[in-house]
Amino acid sequence: MKKMRQAVRGWRLNRQTHVDLAALAQLCNPIIQGWWNYYGAFYPSAMLDVYRHIDRALERWARRKYKVLSGRQRASAQWLRKLKNAEPRLFYHWSVIGDCGGQWFLSKGASRWELVKQSPTEFASRVTMPQDIAWRIFTRGINRESARAQTKIVGDHHLGERVFDLTAIVA
Repeated sequence: MKKMRQAVRGWRLNRQTHVDLAALAQLCNPIIQGWWNYYGAFYPSAMLDVYRHIDRALERWARRKYKVLSGRQRASAQWLRKLKNAEPRLFYHWSVIGDCGGQWFLSKGASRWELVKQSPTEFASRVTMPQDIAWRIFTRGINRESARAQTKIVGDHHLGERVFDLTAIVA
């Protein structure tokens, strides 16, 4: 992982202000995808640190490219979040992990509940919400009422409401 972070530093993204973001994505995506294909299969959680490092480098790039963001770390982080929501496939690692890991399904097995990637053939309740809202719910960054306004529940409404009680433990 250390070598990957050094490689990202070697790209010197913050010095690439003469190119647009699409060109940066074109430069970085094959490398990021290769890392994910090789390391992500065995150690995906470690890749999250590398992806965060890339995102911080993109924030630094934005602060140098756009004068309005110069010296404003929070504003550049917000700019990047908005860009991720608007263009989730611009950088490969945004589509792999998204803000909250893509689409998951909670399925009841024989003895326990499981998070699965494959949709069950039938469901008791389906909860649909934007990724940024899901992340904020699971990290307690939004109140329930605001989240409910942007969430669609189909099926067993009482069961779907339990989503708002979930909390993620992020290490």
